[in-house]
Amino acid sequence: MTETLREQPTPEQRVFGDAFSFQDGVADDTIVQSFFKQRFEEIRNGTTAWMPRILDADGGIAADLYVDNSKSATLHFEYETQKASVYVTSSGGEPGDTTLCDQVEFGEAVEQAEQFAQSKN
Repeated sequence: MTETLREQPTPEQRVFGDAFSFQDGVADDTIVQSFFKQRFEEIRNGTTAWMPRILDADGGIAADLYVDNSKSATLHFEYETQKASVYVTSSGGEPGDTTLCDQVEFGEAVEQAEQFAQSKN
């Protein structure tokens, strides 16, 4: 019996699926449409999922992490610095009023946002 190891998706793949990559930019329209359709469905079903708001903008990208149909965190990645920041909402506060992490590597920002989301459940 042969076992195969399944590669875990990278932080970039968890946020953007196949619709976008830092190396290749935005995928073709069919892939992007399929990606967004799938993510909308996941969010509608209450699945924890990333929803990019800005793909391949001049200054950077933004994506929101949804948990139970509600935005849990917002990630901003800046091309100039190659760093990311994550913003969350404090209890009873305004959306994005608290910095979870600031100017860290993209993967670290994704991990911290996902850990924050898990800790809320």
